[in-house]
Amino acid sequence: MNQKNASATALSLLTLTLFTGAQPAQATAILDVAEIGSYSQIYQINVPNAADYNGGTPSYGVNNAGSPIAGGINRIGYYLELQKAGGPRQWVWASMDAFTQNLGQIGVPVANTGAVWQQNINNLNVASNVGSIFTGSGISTGNIEFWHNCYATDNEVGVPGANGGNYDFGDNNNYTGSCYGSMQVHNYGAGQTLLAWNRWDGGGNGDLGIGNNPSGHPDWTFAGNAGQYTLKSMEIWVQATNHTVPEPLSLALMGLGLIGMGFSRRVGAR
Repeated sequence: MNQKNASATALSLLTLTLFTGAQPAQATAILDVAEIGSYSQIYQINVPNAADYNGGTPSYGVNNAGSPIAGGINRIGYYLELQKAGGPRQWVWASMDAFTQNLGQIGVPVANTGAVWQQNINNLNVASNVGSIFTGSGISTGNIEFWHNCYATDNEVGVPGANGGNYDFGDNNNYTGSCYGSMQVHNYGAGQTLLAWNRWDGGGNGDLGIGNNPSGHPDWTFAGNAGQYTLKSMEIWVQATNHTVPEPLSLALMGLGLIGMGFSRRVGAR
């Protein structure tokens, strides 16, 4: 199958099987994540080097937040894919029991969404090709830090193991106004930031990372490293409460088409 046909097959299959009446997927996660078959994509965004959303709407490549999920949301999944020029492609997936039924509040938590999530999450599933990531299913020690505010290092809500002297998995967002911003998923039981995208509000180079930052604050705050990546994509998925798992043949066909689409994206990122 040539590149053109592979991409067309991927888009056709995805549109028909997952997103009828919604935007077509940009969905590398399908190639990597075993549990993705029962999920539907809500957002995808190519992370910019620098952003100042300041309450505005991020430039999503896919935005299906206006497409209701029949029966409600059972789980929410976040996928971050990063690659530097000439370097390996890295990815991480973190899914969890739904912490909201509002699709408008699971994306980048800019001010106009009203989303501020600083809480534990239940039944965390983690998959990754990064060796340092603690993977597994049903993890009970997950938490999220999603907000548009500035924040400090002190452990405001008492997350076990957090260091009040570092920006990590237990920080303080008790600040007014829209500045800096945090979108982080953690496994505090492993002392680990799973994925982070910070500084998308207020301007300046963004912070991006999978796993703990080895040379700075563990949650990548102040890293200013977004421009180092030629490929930086975030996808957000949900599983309906009344979900069905596609037949293996359907998944295989989707994967075959997406191999072509994923390959073309990665070549273009080099």
